[in-house]
Amino acid sequence: MTDRRLRLLWVSPWSAPSLVGGGEQLRQASLLLRLGERHDVHIVAPHEPEDRAVRAAVGQVTIVDCPHGSTRWTRSRPGLLAHALFGRDPLVAAAERRRRRAFRAAVEPLAAEVDAVLVEHVEFARIAGGRHADPAWILTAHYLPSRQAEHLAALGSPRWRWLWATDVRRAGRLERWAARRYDAIVAVSPDDASALEGMVSVVPNGVSLDRPVSPLPAEPTVLFLGSLDTRANVDGISWFVGEAWPEIRQELPAARLVVAGRSPTAEVVSLVADAQGVELLPDVADVTLVLEMSRIVVVPLRVGSGTRIKALQGLAHARVVVGTSIGLEGLGLTDRRDALVADDPRTLAASVVAACLDGALASRVAAAGRTHAQEHFSWTASADALDRLLQKVVPRSRSG
Repeated sequence: MTDRRLRLLWVSPWSAPSLVGGGEQLRQASLLLRLGERHDVHIVAPHEPEDRAVRAAVGQVTIVDCPHGSTRWTRSRPGLLAHALFGRDPLVAAAERRRRRAFRAAVEPLAAEVDAVLVEHVEFARIAGGRHADPAWILTAHYLPSRQAEHLAALGSPRWRWLWATDVRRAGRLERWAARRYDAIVAVSPDDASALEGMVSVVPNGVSLDRPVSPLPAEPTVLFLGSLDTRANVDGISWFVGEAWPEIRQELPAARLVVAGRSPTAEVVSLVADAQGVELLPDVADVTLVLEMSRIVVVPLRVGSGTRIKALQGLAHARVVVGTSIGLEGLGLTDRRDALVADDPRTLAASVVAACLDGALASRVAAAGRTHAQEHFSWTASADALDRLLQKVVPRSRSG
């Protein structure tokens, strides 16, 4: 590893990096803890990092006081119709237009003082504007909007299917635009990297492996972990509770489902209130506690790309991870060796029941999943991969 110390501008428009936040916040915080030891980092975010360790790892912080983009139009038929007919960017990016402009205005005067600008999320790619010169610009694609729109187009009502089908094309155009404007794009999985153009580097998600593993609980407690205000997670938990959970409860009346995560929507609150054996734990301060009390971590997603940190957390804690192909994609898992994979509700329910009743199967899969996480998903290795990319794309004339 070269010893060049670089000046980095880290742009996190949705939220400041956090060790107790959602997947993307945790990824950013975990990488910054390591990169901050090697480089001078200036964060641009909507608020100060709340974690003392993260704040100590970086130097300057610039706060951009801008609320989330006005999304009222995204809930109205005229607004959605206008977007479908005339919109340039996919819905997820168009809804954040105000925020993107505010961050672009904040970043432009700062960019000339650094060696590289790192922008989080494809939705905010246009922060780069029409730049063609130094510094180096790097975009992290936590997921691909084109693939998410493709999945959403296969679900829901005809009106929504039509809207998401038009968004597939818009998202693809935005991703191709980013490939031309950025010096490099960071993907979190080989699957996503293969779908992108330009210079693409894989920097996987990771997981903390420093805590000892607690015994696998005998109780049939199932955990769904994740932000409860995203389309992918709301769809996933709604589908699981509506289609698979009744069959699980029929076979295992004592089974308990814990839905844990930040910012549950009204739909999630209502769903949990109406279901038998389901408990909601909003805004959990320490996910370790809920992971340790669970036998199974379920990842029943039908929408998304990238990799799910919640799946990695289940593997790292030696819990039985049960999920769909989409929920577990990009992690290199083998069905019935490292995890249980099922894509229809009946098979998903049967996998959960088997993991509760078959102690030998559960112990074997949980142990293999832990080993897989140890061998392939270290945050230190991910930070090293990002550092190698930085050293490659930043001209030596910039950093000296």
